[in-house]
Amino acid sequence: MQDRFSEGFVIVGLSGRVRNDDPAGIGALWAQFQADPPRLRLGDQAAPEVICLYHDYDGSFTDPYRMTIGHAVPAAAPVPEGLFRAEVPAQRMAVLDATGPQPHNVIAQWQAIWAEETAGGLDRAYRADFDLYDAAQPDLVRIHVGLRDA
Repeated sequence: MQDRFSEGFVIVGLSGRVRNDDPAGIGALWAQFQADPPRLRLGDQAAPEVICLYHDYDGSFTDPYRMTIGHAVPAAAPVPEGLFRAEVPAQRMAVLDATGPQPHNVIAQWQAIWAEETAGGLDRAYRADFDLYDAAQPDLVRIHVGLRDA
């Protein structure tokens, strides 16, 4: 399934190094995002959807990586002080939906992705993966998993 975010884009938001076996670090970044939404500083240049980007991996899903929570912006958009800019490359992606109460269902979907990968059924590229949150559909998170080129 293709969508407008599959061709590569730029995101600006709050960012930090996290790891999946330390959910407190992930939760702390989300709490910071909710307390100081980057969209307020990005203005009209920011897309309305919230994107949680996983990138700069140290290895696989068991290793540290960078998590950036923010919004897609035009490539030439200025980056306000205190925010981080990341480029998401165009890449082949698997798009999976996590539906129902959040964040429980997005976490469960990622656990299923890791299990499938461990079983050899998913060939992840580890360049950039992201979750797409649309305020108009709060019970749906669209997960984009970057895959190795076929």
